[in-house]
Amino acid sequence: MIYINLYTMSIWTKRGFPIVIPAPSFQDDDDAPRLRIRLARDTDMPEIIRFHTQGIEEGGFHEDRLKGVGNLKLYWVAEWRSSRSGRPWLVGTIGMAPGGDHVCTAGGLYVIPDFRDRGIGIRLLEKLAEYCREEGFLKVMLDLRTHSQKAVRLLSKFGFNLARERSNDGRVLMDFYLDIYRDTPH
Repeated sequence: MIYINLYTMSIWTKRGFPIVIPAPSFQDDDDAPRLRIRLARDTDMPEIIRFHTQGIEEGGFHEDRLKGVGNLKLYWVAEWRSSRSGRPWLVGTIGMAPGGDHVCTAGGLYVIPDFRDRGIGIRLLEKLAEYCREEGFLKVMLDLRTHSQKAVRLLSKFGFNLARERSNDGRVLMDFYLDIYRDTPH
């Protein structure tokens, strides 16, 4: 019998001997991309809502996030295509809502746990930034309701700056912004 931990992609035998396997890549054998970032469709909304529910359960999203799902006008999803079945499934999302004065608000950045630390969050942020540049936005605002160091590092790596920390319903809320007209450092 073998045991598999999908999060760390480690396998070991019943006696505790590790079995070394290469980490999965984002490419199939024929070099066709396995990860695609695309605009969400109406049929993706139940999955996006499920992501938001998971984010609430993990403590990264505030309970009001589900009420605000409709406030974000556009969503992008990370679609992973299985090399075995060829069937795509959604593994992450980010949304945005245009605001005044060339500013938009981003929210709902979420990647399911088994697919974290694979660059999917960066790819979602890249697609958001690309769209904002094309549409003439100058700044993206994003609030973070978790003190996850990984989330803070992801935003910082992408070029987001911490504007302020504030209290909201007894929880610390971190407000970040990204100047779109500057190159992102990642």
